Amino acid sequence: MQIPLDYYRILGLPIQATADQLKQAHRDRGLQLPRREFSTAAIEARKQLIDEAYIVLSDRDRRRNYDSKFLASAYTVDMAPEPLPEGVPGLEVSADAGEAALRSLATEPGGSEAQSSKIEIESDQLVGALLLLLELGEYEQVLQLGQPQLVNPYASGGLATPEPAQDDVVLTLALACLELGREQWQQRQYEIAAESLQTGHELLARGNHFPAIRAEIQAELYKLRPYRVLELLARPLDQTRERRQGLKLLKTMLEDRGGIEGTEDDLSGLAIDDFLRFIQQLRDYLTASEQQELFEHEARRPSPVATYLTVYALLARGFARHQPALVRRAKQLLLRLGAQQDVHLEQAVCALLLGQTEEANRALEMSQEYEPLAYIREHSRQSPDLLPGLCLYAERWLKDELFPHFRDFKDQEATLKDYFADAQVQAYLETMPTGSGAELRSEPRQSAASQGVFEQTSLTTTPGTGQFPTAQFPTIEGSLPIGAPTMPNPATTVRRRPPEPAPSSSRRPPEPAPVSNGNGAYPRPAVRNGNGRPSQPEPRLRLAEENMPDPEFRSGYADDDDLSVAERVAQLSPEGKMTTPGSEAPTKPAPTPESIALDGEQTLPPAIAPGRRSRGAPHWGRLALVAAAGVLGLGILGFGTMRALGWVTGIFSGPRISGKPLAIRVDQPAFEIPEAPPAPSEIGVNDMAGRVINEWLEIKRGALGESYQGDRLDDILLEPVLTQWTRRADAAAAESWYWEYEHKVEIESVTPDDPTADSLQAIAVVSEQAKLFEFGVENADAAYNDTLRMQYDLVRQDGKWYIKGMNKLADVN
Repeated sequence: MQIPLDYYRILGLPIQATADQLKQAHRDRGLQLPRREFSTAAIEARKQLIDEAYIVLSDRDRRRNYDSKFLASAYTVDMAPEPLPEGVPGLEVSADAGEAALRSLATEPGGSEAQSSKIEIESDQLVGALLLLLELGEYEQVLQLGQPQLVNPYASGGLATPEPAQDDVVLTLALACLELGREQWQQRQYEIAAESLQTGHELLARGNHFPAIRAEIQAELYKLRPYRVLELLARPLDQTRERRQGLKLLKTMLEDRGGIEGTEDDLSGLAIDDFLRFIQQLRDYLTASEQQELFEHEARRPSPVATYLTVYALLARGFARHQPALVRRAKQLLLRLGAQQDVHLEQAVCALLLGQTEEANRALEMSQEYEPLAYIREHSRQSPDLLPGLCLYAERWLKDELFPHFRDFKDQEATLKDYFADAQVQAYLETMPTGSGAELRSEPRQSAASQGVFEQTSLTTTPGTGQFPTAQFPTIEGSLPIGAPTMPNPATTVRRRPPEPAPSSSRRPPEPAPVSNGNGAYPRPAVRNGNGRPSQPEPRLRLAEENMPDPEFRSGYADDDDLSVAERVAQLSPEGKMTTPGSEAPTKPAPTPESIALDGEQTLPPAIAPGRRSRGAPHWGRLALVAAAGVLGLGILGFGTMRALGWVTGIFSGPRISGKPLAIRVDQPAFEIPEAPPAPSEIGVNDMAGRVINEWLEIKRGALGESYQGDRLDDILLEPVLTQWTRRADAAAAESWYWEYEHKVEIESVTPDDPTADSLQAIAVVSEQAKLFEFGVENADAAYNDTLRMQYDLVRQDGKWYIKGMNKLADVN
């Protein structure tokens, strides 16, 4: 049969090579042996082809004939489109032209060019030819020639591959797939590289061949997974099958790691910080719905990072798609993160999008984000609160900071004005309960409390606002877990403090926490408007005050009842107002505590009426009880005194001896004293090294054995060998193979000969007998019994010895 090779490529020489270069190349190629997994027959076939190339090229006449035919054929194929000049025979070509043609053949084999450089081989030399092509990097040609031999041994020219050489063909193909996959990986063709590696892995798994090489290919597939995820998710959105495959790979990685912040090893080589950066990078390739599905599932582990990313996805979808229900879910998730980090700014944005402007103000007060708060205050100078700046900040933050991380929202245009102008948003906000009182009444529209919220936050609101501590407000539905305690409804009668002068700043510090009056109502500080009179009542307290029969008190809100919740918030949008609220009507001054009185006809009961209390007769029974208690106390005191005196007397009277005294003599001991044991001899370095090496071999038997105790490797190994053996143990568990070992250790030498040293180098002869089991079935071909001369680098840390490195010096047998 013919194979696409020439003698110069077999020896790795140019066509101008001298006789000395031929000898050196022949000697070097003979010393370069392939991997030890190849059989003796494959190595011998390779050697025959190398020797044949050297014999032909070392003979002057045979080399001249070979060069003439080879160069003429190569030149004719390479230069066929251009006719030769007249008078120049076809065989008379320059060495430079031949070398150029040869380089072209070596670098771009294929088509007619590949047919121009072939040699004849015997059928039993096919494995050797595949080996040479593998060494030359011709991986595609190895697959092209080798795969038909596995399907049909008579595929190449009617010559059958001998049965013993089938394993060598499988090994050559698997190694070609491995190297081809690595080459494609370097070319950033990640999916194609994965297909090549998977092909090699399946070839070996089909007949349970060469588990070590199969584990090596599997390790490459694990390392390739992050690159494949990015490549698949970067595909266009209409390639749904490929994108689903990328998401599936990502979920598998998350399961192997135990979550985004997981500490388990997924064999990708990414540490925790690297994996977090990887997650941040791939977010730009995912849509908002894909991120919500992915991170919402991860948040159940629980995972703070996944919870935070879920909040972002819900916020983006809720604002862009005008779905306030998603914003409400994001607000609920933020409650889980509040104890771990400052998320008050995000809570303020959620509250704003839900129309809960008062809660948004409270969240801003508790935030520690300096730069965003400075920006918000800068754009709220002319307002009594921070809502205008918050509206501007929220709209820009959503469009400039949040949307770019979602593939389907990168060019999304969304404004607060459009959001609140949506009829579905308005309907949801109008029907959404805002507190425990509103939930109990189940009103179809928000009560006067929610209407007052937007009266307070209008751009035309007069300066000065009253503030409550956060804990004093009724719980808003969705802001606490189900079953959490809520504040009682305020009473219909509300006490107010005397008015205080309004501060010069637009923001007031929080007032001292009010004290409950016992019936669920809480007093609140009065707030003055610009005219020195008390301003409108607090919005949340209007929930209680709406039942007051005072028509003058309710007349101040008649103009604003026509505006919906969404319209009042939309007035704060940077785009401008949707409507212009009318001027506020001054409200009735708050009555002072002295002005609150009962009806004239109502009087106090006699039991609590003020007046003098008549002096009654002495209570003799109480006097007798007091006297009896005094006598009892004196008795207890006397008893305690007697007990204390007895205890003190016993201390100073010396010990009491009871029973028959012991017959103890001074001139001889009371019992026989045993002789002291001899001092233990000091442990030598050979014993120390032997114990450490035997401990390592015992842990190795457990890590690669049937029990897969890979977690014990860090008890004896340090980096870099720890990572190597951990990967082997993980591969054994993943691929269902294990070893049974028997070891014998003989220490040759240990340096330095100092038991106090913290590092030792031990030379030991280790006999290892091993049996391989795959899926519980013994693989007799993989068993071995070797005696090796090993070098171990031992290090002592915290009083315990570890192995930092190990090297094979030579085979003893």
